[in-house]
Amino acid sequence: MPIGAALQAALKGSLVLSCRAPLAFPGGGGYRHFEGYSFDPAPAALEHQVAEAADRALEMCAWARRRHGVDKVAIWGFSQGATIAWSCLCRRWPQGGQLDAAVCSSGVLLRDFCNAATPLGRELRPAAEGVGVLATHGTLDGTTPYELHEETVARAEALLPALRVTRITRPDGHNVVAQQESVAWLAEALGA
Repeated sequence: MPIGAALQAALKGSLVLSCRAPLAFPGGGGYRHFEGYSFDPAPAALEHQVAEAADRALEMCAWARRRHGVDKVAIWGFSQGATIAWSCLCRRWPQGGQLDAAVCSSGVLLRDFCNAATPLGRELRPAAEGVGVLATHGTLDGTTPYELHEETVARAEALLPALRVTRITRPDGHNVVAQQESVAWLAEALGA
């Protein structure tokens, strides 16, 4: 299913940002937002890269809201992009209210983001009051194991009690699972 076309048809007056990661994987095969893996304990360099990527995504959300004059803005991230989307929900951001919803597909919230002793943890300020998030994941995911998805959702719900998390899981691998249901959920979350 072409997600972009489905979103365009379903979300009049709203904007969904899904930024392609800027870094190519060595040897091809995809793109990434940061070096390393989002489920490893986050070294300082990884924390910094994730924080910067989340800030860039939020800046893009603010810009898109102004540029296109839309009322509702959502972010949709897959894999490392989902790590960025989870991080946007938590990041200290002077212009709150940039996100109205998020779809996090096959990605995780960094463990160290929730630890107040880490640079990410010190920067944490829940910015997700009342924001809906759809967390989708394949139970057969060999890249970002399903158990990490379960940990992420539990961590996010404990950290951000006002966050409204909906989960969709399927016996699938590392990809955007439940695409049609995700588009329908997003349309409802944005009131489209």
